[in-house]
Amino acid sequence: MKVSENGKKLLIENEGFKNKAYDDSKGLPTIGIGHLIKPNEQHLKTKVLTDSEVYELFTQDIAHAENWINTNCKWQPNQNQFDVMCSFLHQYNIDSPKYPNTRKAFASGDIPEICRILANDFNHADPKKKDNQLVKRRQRELALFKS
Repeated sequence: MKVSENGKKLLIENEGFKNKAYDDSKGLPTIGIGHLIKPNEQHLKTKVLTDSEVYELFTQDIAHAENWINTNCKWQPNQNQFDVMCSFLHQYNIDSPKYPNTRKAFASGDIPEICRILANDFNHADPKKKDNQLVKRRQRELALFKS
């Protein structure tokens, strides 16, 4: 499966579209549509990307999420569920050891657990605080996931 046009719009709505680098909510250098600037991409901190370059980075980034889902999911999500999982995986590094429950739920298709994760994921920058933008993002994703 591939992320749909609606899924891409959701990601752009959630992540924004920035031609210049900025610091995300965790203070990490970011550019484009939520692309975290890697150590070997320091040139992106001062570069002004064309819209085409932003979409190119986005296509590369979202391919990682698509590939993870297509490789690891032992169930067949519908398009909305796939798009939401891509959105979530685009925001977080699913390969990180911090997210074993998320990986397990996504891979197994544990719908109640996926919904719980989406409903309770408010702020990884500071878990003691609710990030209102993240709350709204997760509410939109949860609604789409359930549809």
